Amino acid sequence: MKRVKYRFNRKEGLIYQGNNTELTCIGNKLQMIVLWASEPVFGKPFDNLSAQKWVQLTFLDRAGNWCYAVLGNGTTEALAPWLEYRRLIEEKTTLSNVITTIGFEETESKYQWFEFTFSGATGNNGLGDRMQEVMQKSPFSLIEPLGLIS
Repeated sequence: MKRVKYRFNRKEGLIYQGNNTELTCIGNKLQMIVLWASEPVFGKPFDNLSAQKWVQLTFLDRAGNWCYAVLGNGTTEALAPWLEYRRLIEEKTTLSNVITTIGFEETESKYQWFEFTFSGATGNNGLGDRMQEVMQKSPFSLIEPLGLIS
């Protein structure tokens, strides 16, 4: 298991894997099992972006890597699809019991921009229990220290 970071670029509608010095585009959809998600927090974790609401995610990707990412609200209500998806999932089960797909949908405006889309499929029986075990045994922190979450 490796520690991996992902970036979701709403301007391009693309997902990148990597760090500040080397990013690899992986396309416009990503399947994951969300292990932890923060509530929206106002902050400025990146110098090149304005202060806005952010949600931190910790998840396993398809390769079984321990992954971190943030979802930004921007100047729109870009977090609304995530918040609605999370609410619907958590009414029935936990996020760690669902295989979540995050993607992008182009908005209709005078500027090219993409909004987040989310869909999910309940995993096999016991997935949530296995994910709890993975979290307990992982050498990595459940919450990436970004200065957003106190």
